[in-house]
Amino acid sequence: MSTENQHLDPDSPEKEIFADQYDAVYDHYKKAFEGLDHLVLSEFEAIGPPINIHVVSPPDVPFRVLLTEGMSVSPMRSPFVNKQYMELSMLIPKDIHFMAEALVDEHPQRWIIDMLRYVAKFPHLHGAVLDNGHSVQADDNPFESFGENCPFNSVILLPSTTLWDELTNFVTDHGPIRIMSVLPLFPEEMSYRIRKGLSSLMDRIVEGQVTELLDMHRKNTCLEIEE
Repeated sequence: MSTENQHLDPDSPEKEIFADQYDAVYDHYKKAFEGLDHLVLSEFEAIGPPINIHVVSPPDVPFRVLLTEGMSVSPMRSPFVNKQYMELSMLIPKDIHFMAEALVDEHPQRWIIDMLRYVAKFPHLHGAVLDNGHSVQADDNPFESFGENCPFNSVILLPSTTLWDELTNFVTDHGPIRIMSVLPLFPEEMSYRIRKGLSSLMDRIVEGQVTELLDMHRKNTCLEIEE
């Protein structure tokens, strides 16, 4: 039976935790990337659901694929059944290596892992619903970034233009899961999104030829825009 646009009661009881989602998501990734170099950074001590990060290194491409596991252990309070469960993806340059969870704290780009975990936990810690086009800011201070060596203060969630549909849309015993791509934003881009709206920001992103592959030196598409 299709789950598209089925409504739920927003005043339903407390959310359930489905620990078996960890195994379901893990098995999905393992099958999708069978035979590829595949590392899992497991989070053992956490506020909110532990978020494991899968680091996949496909051959013959200039990027690694990061995927969360754990965001979907509890449903978001969306009124639509097909929008309750989400995981996240991000493409990073292949010269960024994450070798083991124990080494993440000392990694010069640890903010990438911290950011993915922060965004993945956000709906569960704040009772929020995340969807296509939604943004998450690192802090109430608009100029606070996600960490050292990080020029970005927020992210926007978008469908991946690189990963295939069978990977980014799948079904477990608890319902459909979407994998949304995380695109980090500069403070000026987030400010522009708030003032002008998503459509206007996406026009700037497209014009600036920004892709979902992380580029910390990319053009700030809203830096010189006048009020």
